[in-house]
Amino acid sequence: MIAFAGTYFDGRNSAAHEVTVNVLGDVISIRGEGLHQDFKIAGCNFEPALGSTCRTLYTPNGGRLDTKDHRAFSVLERKKGSGRGFRIVHLLESHWKAALVSVAVAVLAVVATSIYGIPLLAEKVAFTLPDEVLQVLGKEALASADRHFFRPSELDVSRRQNIESLVEGFVATTGAQSPRLLVFRKTPSGPNAFALPGGTVVLTDELISFAEGNEEIVGVVAHELAHLERRHAVRTVLQGAGVFLMVSLLVGDVASITSTAGTLPALLLESRYSRGFEEEADLRASQWMRSAGYGVKPMIAFLTRIGEKNSFAEGPEFLSTHPATEKRIAYLRKLENIED
Repeated sequence: MIAFAGTYFDGRNSAAHEVTVNVLGDVISIRGEGLHQDFKIAGCNFEPALGSTCRTLYTPNGGRLDTKDHRAFSVLERKKGSGRGFRIVHLLESHWKAALVSVAVAVLAVVATSIYGIPLLAEKVAFTLPDEVLQVLGKEALASADRHFFRPSELDVSRRQNIESLVEGFVATTGAQSPRLLVFRKTPSGPNAFALPGGTVVLTDELISFAEGNEEIVGVVAHELAHLERRHAVRTVLQGAGVFLMVSLLVGDVASITSTAGTLPALLLESRYSRGFEEEADLRASQWMRSAGYGVKPMIAFLTRIGEKNSFAEGPEFLSTHPATEKRIAYLRKLENIED
């Protein structure tokens, strides 16, 4: 038998009755001065625990029973078979150390998922997206860049055709990822090149002028083709969106979740490749460059001068120099030594 003290309100007036509660089998008996009521446990409703406040039970006739005897109330809950989830919450609320451990575990889970889970998932999703979807995404990103950052190319038609022929020959010789579009643009932000989902490679007039020889231009294009092959742009966006969506889910921000898809083109323009993606692209490009007979030196020479120049204007991420240029140069020098 369970016995505990409590305060009972009969639901008809505001008078409080100090009572003794006895539980035998599946029946709750409430006893007080001039008060004697019995109820089936199954007909009563239990209010979830909230910290160390009183526990509350509602009787079938509209009455309310309050008690500070949490232990007895928990036993009563178990007899009905309810409140398991709320008991866990109450346990966490009542024991701050357990609550801190739970928070720490949740944070570690988010971090682990962000570092390992989301990149793996992003890779799988990126390689299952249809080319049509990638082309639309790349087209919208380029249109946005044209509106805000680019001007029409001023390269001679013959020079463009010459570069296009170089790239076509490079792809034919090495089996590298072939660009669907090779696009030329002019920008005040300095020499640059980047790849967009769906097979578009953009070269700026400033890059063509800055390069010392066609071998350096081919090296830059090879790097961007490697990004295309490994779908780094869309993977970067998916990873960033994945972390954002996870945080949004945790805080219940549904509006942010539903609006993410429409911002993907903008995210593409603001994304920056990770060091791992850059090294992966450099490794693949160096393999193609060796296969074509150029070797790694043109890539090193171009990046070295870019690092020395260091004159990129403020602008979106894709128009800035690649991250950690000096580290990329060091990595390419290792590949050069392997080549030697």
